[in-house]
Amino acid sequence: MKEELLSFGIDIGTVTTKLVFSNIIIESIKTGFAIPKINIVEKEIKYKSPIYWTPFFSKTNIDSEHIKNIVKNEYLAAGVTPALLKMGAVIITGEAARRSNAHELLSA
Repeated sequence: MKEELLSFGIDIGTVTTKLVFSNIIIESIKTGFAIPKINIVEKEIKYKSPIYWTPFFSKTNIDSEHIKNIVKNEYLAAGVTPALLKMGAVIITGEAARRSNAHELLSA
């Protein structure tokens, strides 16, 4: 059985931030009594945001409101609403991951 999923990804790095929306087609293969095996059959990038400078509020915090505005604007530019998404990932790397509000931003 094949299923098409809309996926969202955001990479918040030490210097830059970028968002991507992709269609992913997965196929579930039943193998006897075992747990079904899931294969990614096809991937298609539907929208890539411009690259943004990662906004820092201070030496210890990422500007989470600025990130939220970037995400909101890129959803609009991509013509996507959160309700359409089936999966996604947030990656916070480098010095951005060491900021005191990185976990809070990840949750938001």
